[in-house]
Amino acid sequence: MPTVLNFGIEFAASLLVFSLLAKWYAAPYLAKRPFNEALLLLLSPFLLRYLGLMSLAPGVVDPAVTQSSFAFYQAYGDFIAFLLALASFALVRAGHPQALAAVWIFNIFGAAEFVHSVVRGTLAGTGGSIGAFWYIPVAYVPFGLVVHYLIFALLAQRSREFKRGRTIESRQALIRYQ
Repeated sequence: MPTVLNFGIEFAASLLVFSLLAKWYAAPYLAKRPFNEALLLLLSPFLLRYLGLMSLAPGVVDPAVTQSSFAFYQAYGDFIAFLLALASFALVRAGHPQALAAVWIFNIFGAAEFVHSVVRGTLAGTGGSIGAFWYIPVAYVPFGLVVHYLIFALLAQRSREFKRGRTIESRQALIRYQ
C-alpha cells in the first residue's frame, strides 16, 4: 500500500474514532462540568505538545528529517503551541481576566499549526522516514483536532460562564501552603 494512502486511512480512522468518542462521551461529560473545569480538562492534552520537538531527534526520525523544513516548522510550531497552551492553562486556572483571549489565541494557532504540519508533510514531504514519529500525525494530531473543536465549541457556547478571580480550589491550596 502506498505510504500516502496508508497515512490517509490511519489519519481518517483516528479522526472518526476520536470524533465519535467526543460526541458520545467527552461532550456530555464536559457539559455537566463548570466552564473553567471543562476548559482546563480540554487544555490538558496540549501540555504535551513540546513532544513535537522529537522530529528534530535523529534516531526517532531519519536524520534527513531533522534537517528538513518540515521538521523545523512542525517542531517549533508545536513548541509555540505548547507555550500558548501552558499560558492559557495557567491563566484559566488563576481566573485571569485575559484567560479567554489567551485560549482563543492558543486554539486558533494550535489548530492551524496541526493542519499546516499535516498538509506540509503530505504535500511537500518530510525529508525522509519519520519512523516512530508516525504515531504523532496519525493518532495525536486527529485527537488534537477533535479537542480543538471541543474548545472552540465550549468557548462559543459557554464563555459567559468563565469565573474570574481565584477559584475556591486555588484559594484553599494557597491557605494549605502558607
